[in-house]
Amino acid sequence: MLTLDTFRKQVHAQKSQIEKHREEVKSWVLHESRHACYVRDWDSSVANLTRQLGKPLQSFELKGFIERTNPKLKVEKHPFKDKQCIYWVNNGVKTFVAACENSLIPEWSVMGVEKKERPASFSGKFEGISEESIPWREEKRGWRTTLAMLVTAGLLPWDKVERFVAKHGTQDRQAWQTIMGKNSEEAVF
Repeated sequence: MLTLDTFRKQVHAQKSQIEKHREEVKSWVLHESRHACYVRDWDSSVANLTRQLGKPLQSFELKGFIERTNPKLKVEKHPFKDKQCIYWVNNGVKTFVAACENSLIPEWSVMGVEKKERPASFSGKFEGISEESIPWREEKRGWRTTLAMLVTAGLLPWDKVERFVAKHGTQDRQAWQTIMGKNSEEAVF
């Protein structure tokens, strides 16, 4: 029969507790970052204003297209913010649909990033903490995002939006193809 002295029991208990804690941390990190994608390449980052600017539009250009394409949609300046509100007007009743910028509108939405710390390795050994940038929130809504919201809601026909984008936009990205239903891959902005 094997017996352990008190010291060995304590060491064994501590090692078990450390392993349990590591597994909990791993599980927590995986849960917290399940929808996150890390920004490793600034040139392809959604927080890179130069990249996201694309071919910007003036707000009146977007307003004109939306109101011409669906006369039941009205775009009005927000009373307090530098934004425009898009309303669905039915029998004189206005229903808020979406908001967009009221000045120069970037082609793609500009996202802010948040720095997050995460374990540098999941290989079983703790190798320190690395800091990663994660797209966090929309800072300036792009005109493609606004149009995609209206197409998704069934308020604008995708074929007319596609023609507008072909005329005014830059090269399509995989995310745009996914949003418009042209492929089944997951959209990564």
